Amino acid sequence: MTAPAWSALATSMAVIVALSIALLQHRAQQRALANAQRERASLIAIMDVDGNSVAIKNLGQAPFFRLRVQQVEASLNEEDVVDGVPEKYVVGMASAWASPHDRPVVPPGETVQFNLHWADYFDGTPISPEESERMGSPAVTFGYTDAAGTRWERLGHNRPHAVGGEPLPGALGIRRRLKIRWRRAHWHWRKLQRRYLKWKKEVERRRDERLGRPT
Repeated sequence: MTAPAWSALATSMAVIVALSIALLQHRAQQRALANAQRERASLIAIMDVDGNSVAIKNLGQAPFFRLRVQQVEASLNEEDVVDGVPEKYVVGMASAWASPHDRPVVPPGETVQFNLHWADYFDGTPISPEESERMGSPAVTFGYTDAAGTRWERLGHNRPHAVGGEPLPGALGIRRRLKIRWRRAHWHWRKLQRRYLKWKKEVERRRDERLGRPT
């Protein structure tokens, strides 16, 4: 292989290595951004919940938007004594809708209280005061949008998970740069192929001349 061919090969390999490193850096940066944004999204949390209401507070330094209680469920229990031991078992389910429907903006440090209105999970009949006393602890799922435009859902005190909205900041720019680098690497590789084919054709021509073969 001639010196120009070796040079082209070295250039292509360097571009491919640089592209691989950039891709690894991109993935690491995306993970760091996602983790940091998830930590910030965890700063809005349920502070208190009972059969009548749920209080959600913004513990962060940035506002949250479109806070909404999406789902509230609780078991309906009964107690019985079996062999002298009290036991509790589930006899039904209840679900609740919250008022207000949502809160457009939750500034830092503010607590929003939603009132709960209970009904039977299966037939929708209102839950009586006697039945509400037999309800288990409510499981609350709420949704909200952070300052970056990402929509989140959170069940109780579990970690929130993103469900839509805007991508992480900087993601589109990084992807565009990677795409440009990939096109450059592909261009260098095609250039190397053309040089190799040209060099191979020249070697075959010289060999044919030495052997006296017609070209």
